[in-house]
Amino acid sequence: MKKILLSIICAFPIFTFAQTNTATNPSPETQQWSNFIGVQSNLLLRQVLNISGSTATTNNPYLFTYSLINNKTGWGLSAGLGLNTSSSSNKDTSGTSVKNSQTNFALRIGAEKRWYLSPKWATTLGFDALYNNLSSHSETLQDENFEKIISTTDDKTNSFGVGIRGAISFAITPRIWIGTETNLSFLYGMEKVTSSTTFIQTGQPTITQSLTNKINSTSVTSNLPTAFFIIVKF
Repeated sequence: MKKILLSIICAFPIFTFAQTNTATNPSPETQQWSNFIGVQSNLLLRQVLNISGSTATTNNPYLFTYSLINNKTGWGLSAGLGLNTSSSSNKDTSGTSVKNSQTNFALRIGAEKRWYLSPKWATTLGFDALYNNLSSHSETLQDENFEKIISTTDDKTNSFGVGIRGAISFAITPRIWIGTETNLSFLYGMEKVTSSTTFIQTGQPTITQSLTNKINSTSVTSNLPTAFFIIVKF
């Protein structure tokens, strides 16, 4: 429900802007530059189209996109931004409680080329510099009579790389477009995992054991065009 409300809140100003500015903004032919602001709106579109049941998982991390395109050459700058957080906690009958949290931040900045296949259809090819930050924290508390055992794990990964992106979009109106994209990413990741266990016993000194591992990795990932964006052009 929170994601649906967020999509509606993000999309409402887009539709309002598009309706109120159609008559005042110059047409694309008289502008040197065009701006495109996109909001990932899968949940909103699913509600509007009354689609229910199981759906494909969207693994595109970017919630917002922006492009500045030169109308004469079709070349321009682009960026994407995404932030996703989640947390959970539970406690069983034995007295063991578990807390988990995760944050995923994604940023891309690059250049792209836009072609108009027709007045209603456009396609884009982009080249991006990428940065991802994924961090998670888990904590387990075992409370057994006169002893408590607290186990924590912190996992942080910073990834840098480059990517190639393809997109296609359709004009619902001259101001409002809907589009999707696919991309191929090459990433170098630096991961740091810190685990610690603390033993707390009545009448005894507290004992803490910790271990840190660092892992470097390379990866090639691809995102299928399962994410849809509502885009405003102005």
